[in-house]
Amino acid sequence: MRSSSTSLKSTVGEGAAAEFTGSLRVFRSAPDPDMIIISFSKAAVSTDPAFLYALCGALACKASEETKERPVAYQNRLPDEYSVLLVRDYLRAPVQSPGESPGIGRLAAAGCSYMPAG
Repeated sequence: MRSSSTSLKSTVGEGAAAEFTGSLRVFRSAPDPDMIIISFSKAAVSTDPAFLYALCGALACKASEETKERPVAYQNRLPDEYSVLLVRDYLRAPVQSPGESPGIGRLAAAGCSYMPAG
């Protein structure tokens, strides 16, 4: 019997199989975004770029009316480039628009040396 890795490679190709297994590794090792929202000020900040990229999208999608201010505290602890990514994803999330929350200004400005002026 062939291994699932060999079967995947033969089905989609080596490059796509490597990307998929890498994404699966990130998904399986990632903490629950809901738990990060609950304990945003104490949650660990990963150094894995793939994980941080996925997490920014997940946190933005998990934002609700009750939790939309919480990413600010977590965002302050992220590396600058992921801080900006979280802002971008947060603004694109269906719950949020730039004028809805006073927290979005803090989210966009807090610790973001990459944010353009004006």
